[in-house]
Amino acid sequence: MTQELQLALAEIINTALKATETAVNFLQAELPDVVIQLLFFNTIWNWFWVILPIVFAGLAMWAGFYGRKRYKATRSEEHCILAVFGFVFSGFFSVIALLNLKAALLITLAPKIWLLEYASKLLKG
Repeated sequence: MTQELQLALAEIINTALKATETAVNFLQAELPDVVIQLLFFNTIWNWFWVILPIVFAGLAMWAGFYGRKRYKATRSEEHCILAVFGFVFSGFFSVIALLNLKAALLITLAPKIWLLEYASKLLKG
């Protein structure tokens, strides 16, 4: 009876070792592709959050200048409010673009450093 248990236990251990070895080989083969895809996705995502606020800041700046021009001509309160909100929102969107610019430049110019920071964030939880 103990001989059968030992054989069954040895078979289970061998099966687990083979499965672990297969998983490790798979990870070694696929890890470079996963890292490249991660870098590509995060590069596009970070630059998107830099370019989009710049576009909105430009639109808000245009609204501010348009409101200021119309305010000078008509002295209406609505155009004054448009000018103020246009300039305030352009500043807001510019700050958002600048905050995202660091991450976008880091992933573009120093991807290995970005990967180390990303891995440390994953390990910290």
